[in-house]
Amino acid sequence: MLGQLGQNGMEIADVGTVMVPGQGAISIAQWIEDVMYDTVTLSAGAISAGTEYDFFTTLISKNKDDTNLVEANKLPEGWEIIIMKMGVEACAFNSDVRDVAAIVTNSYIRFETGNSKIRRRAPAWCWAIGFGMYNMHSADVLGAAARMGNLQIGGTAFNSVANLLVPIRLSPRTNFKATLNVTVATTINADLRLRFYLYGYISRPVQ
Repeated sequence: MLGQLGQNGMEIADVGTVMVPGQGAISIAQWIEDVMYDTVTLSAGAISAGTEYDFFTTLISKNKDDTNLVEANKLPEGWEIIIMKMGVEACAFNSDVRDVAAIVTNSYIRFETGNSKIRRRAPAWCWAIGFGMYNMHSADVLGAAARMGNLQIGGTAFNSVANLLVPIRLSPRTNFKATLNVTVATTINADLRLRFYLYGYISRPVQ
């Protein structure tokens, strides 16, 4: 007999637990619903084919708006995450729509764990997270008054993006990273900040 469904479509197996596909029941007293995120900046100008940008690999010169990593490249001792969704957004106000479109069109992203084990790899436009790409700004091609526009990967509603069919579970001290690979020589007009999210259930020591 199936239990009730929670807000994210996960079956509530018993009081105080949630059923996660492929993982069984987890205790809501030990796990919280949360995101891990990291940000990289693509500098304005020409980007050569094959250039890569890594997420989750460094904390240098980053604040809490850029990342919520505790350690670069790995989960701290005592932490686990069951990843239900993952994806990317452009997070800088007044980014040029054309720059975002160029990167989305000319790049792919891979997510890997452990000893370079690739868990998912697909063109950038496949990495919908549901937060959208927002506050994009594009000047009129004739140099007239500026236009405002929106561009997003997939739906702008977070709950419109399906969970992974096979959730990814990372154990304490597991190395992981996401990498954006620009496959075609591309030029962007301004610096572009991209933020990558891992959403799911996180277990960590009380802080």
